[in-house]
Amino acid sequence: AKLEGVLLEEMAPKNGIETILGAKKNSNLGTTIMFGMGGVYVEVLKDVSFGIVPITPQDAKRMVESLKASKIFAGFRGMPCYDVNAVINCLGRLSQLLTDFPEIKELDINPLLVLPKGEGVRVLDARIIIE
Repeated sequence: AKLEGVLLEEMAPKNGIETILGAKKNSNLGTTIMFGMGGVYVEVLKDVSFGIVPITPQDAKRMVESLKASKIFAGFRGMPCYDVNAVINCLGRLSQLLTDFPEIKELDINPLLVLPKGEGVRVLDARIIIE
């Protein structure tokens, strides 16, 4: 096989929690946005929350806090506190992206790695479907 180039990427940190962000256009509701525990946990735990675009910062905070697993973000049983503000910011930016580009039919970010407080988040995999 002919090698045309090489892509080097930073390794994902190992000290984060996998979450999922998603969005789907619905003919009845408009565009819904979803947040929950990600990676394999989204299928096993089904711990997700929903909002309708556009969402406010208060809506984003409610979406995070309504998860059964939300206590993990606050430093449960000696674990570090995670960067919930970065998640809230990410939800707000995603809502704005969906508002600015109504041709987005579906969007999935899984996993979105939430890092310890002050370290932000990292998108590890994403998919967008355009109408």
